[in-house]
Order: sequence, then structure tokens, then C-alpha cells
Amino acid sequence: MLQRAGLQSVLVDLLAEDEERRDLHTSEHRFDIDSLTDRVLAAVDRLTTEGADGPIVLFGASTGATAALRSAAAQPNAIEAESPGAAVPTWRGHRSRKSRLQPC
Repeated sequence: MLQRAGLQSVLVDLLAEDEERRDLHTSEHRFDIDSLTDRVLAAVDRLTTEGADGPIVLFGASTGATAALRSAAAQPNAIEAESPGAAVPTWRGHRSRKSRLQPC
């Protein structure tokens, strides 16, 4: 759906494989919002330094959504919009659209 609209997308795993395996038993990483936010910001920094073509929009679910929202607050000039979970995106300077985004 995004590609048909002429948009580029990047999927980022916020946990490394070993962290994810350990986290299944301990939950030590999935609730470390500071660390998750740092990783989202690192991805945004990489996209902007590599010349991302077009606006950056962040999507996330659960703690990933929290990290996306915090990242958008930390870098409002780099991030055009954020959409927590399956919710309606919040576009900068505009009211949220009434239609929901469909999962990709």
C-alpha cells in the first residue's frame, strides 16, 4: 500500500535477536523506553544523513509507539508524523484523518 502511494518504507527491529530471546523470559528490554527511543532516533538520524527522499513518518505499536512519539517530540523538524499502533496518523499542522490506516 505504501509503495503504491509512492512512499518508501523501512522496517526496524528495535531489539537485537539475542535481546529478543532473553526478553521473552525477562521483559527487560521491551519496557526500556529510553533505549527504544534512542534506537528510533538512531534510525531517523541514519535516514536523514543518507538523504531520505520525502517525509519521515513513524509507526509503532505498544512500547514501539511510545518510542516513536518520544522520537517525534525530540526531532520535530526531521519527523513529519507519527502513528501509534493502528491509530490515525497525527500529521504536523493538520487534524488527524478520519479513516484508519490498513496494516501493510
